Amino acid sequence: MNNFRVITNATTIINDNLIIDPWIYGDVYYSAWSPYPDPKYSKNKLKKIKYCFISHIHPDHWDLKTIRLFKKNVKFFIPDLIYNRIIEKKLREEGFKNFTYLSFGKLHLISKEYKFGVVPALNQDGQEKIRHYKKDNPPGIDASLVVQTQNDKKNHLVLTDNTPYNYKIYKRHFGNLKITSCFFPYNGIDDYPLCYDNLTLGQKKKITKKRSLNREKALLSFFKKIKPEVIIPHSSDFSLNVRKKEFNALHSGEFMEKDLYSKRIQKISKIKCIPLYEDDILYYNGKKFKEIINSSKKSRTRVRKNVKVIIPKPDLGTKLSDLMIKSFKNYIYRLKKYNFNTKYFDNWKLFVVLSDKQKYLIDPTKNILQKINGEKIKKKNLLILNTSENLFRCILQRKLHINNCGGACILSWQRYPNKFNKDFNESLNFFHI
Repeated sequence: MNNFRVITNATTIINDNLIIDPWIYGDVYYSAWSPYPDPKYSKNKLKKIKYCFISHIHPDHWDLKTIRLFKKNVKFFIPDLIYNRIIEKKLREEGFKNFTYLSFGKLHLISKEYKFGVVPALNQDGQEKIRHYKKDNPPGIDASLVVQTQNDKKNHLVLTDNTPYNYKIYKRHFGNLKITSCFFPYNGIDDYPLCYDNLTLGQKKKITKKRSLNREKALLSFFKKIKPEVIIPHSSDFSLNVRKKEFNALHSGEFMEKDLYSKRIQKISKIKCIPLYEDDILYYNGKKFKEIINSSKKSRTRVRKNVKVIIPKPDLGTKLSDLMIKSFKNYIYRLKKYNFNTKYFDNWKLFVVLSDKQKYLIDPTKNILQKINGEKIKKKNLLILNTSENLFRCILQRKLHINNCGGACILSWQRYPNKFNKDFNESLNFFHI
């Protein structure tokens, strides 16, 4: 008999000793995100954890406030991507010592209880139509996990954030496995379209609905191919502590609330869909699933209150212009180091607007950093960032990470045309000292 719990977001616990993507107690993305529903999970139960899988580097998948409650001999398993080394570094600072990096596409024997299979990113193209050069395209970070329980040799696919847009990649790695259950992301957030303020509220609503339907279309197609016995929604639960009203206006309850979405996708897919909250347990005896539902409407909608976004104070000892020049030089160096080919940027430029007198144009294709003093900027292949000097200094000084700031929805953007270039956007992660 095996049992499964979904505590919040992607945090899934199997047999009380295996936890996937722990995030229960902390507020992440500079406290812009809180877990939802607000968990009351017993901290003592985390002492039973023996194994922890962390799918990727985003902070809502490895919350330090939660991990600090583990015993120090917990074994961590991490997808073998270079970006994930920072996870090990941070956890070693917390006194943890047992780390195993898992390669993609095979089942690894973890213990007498489990085998793990790591699925690479199936969502590299994500929601937006992008230029698609395979050469030099950096790998996606959102991995998934197949857990094979050894007492019954059944396979449980935990997708975490990895919406399966690209079935071919999955098929190449694990297409021959029979999947018994699939935990899937039913919603998601990034800063588009919420923080793209050249769009009207009506346009944002339309885009958000379209993205929800696109995600659903990919999920339904994936379920049809892998034929799981049950599906369990997860990895989409959080409350946003910034832009709350606008965020709630963009997302309908049918796509936001787990129980409502379960009814929707079960009706469409004809596959049993079981929404699990922290008080609920799903049992599997090797033949049949049985759910014990202890959650109430109150516990399913509990919101953490009075959480404020935390922005660090920047170092003001260096002139902003000098900081920009140093960051730009390092940016160009890192593009070469990490094999970003600027010809794939399609001449996209970043226009940073900090105030009327502080505007900078960054053009990596032409190797240009220019302070703008009234010159007119053509709105062609132009990404505009509107933010404060203090916040931007924190990004340049590596006190904040621009990718996490995007996730936190604390930056304001515009782009012309309204198209996405994956390489250019990802390259901006390297613009700092």
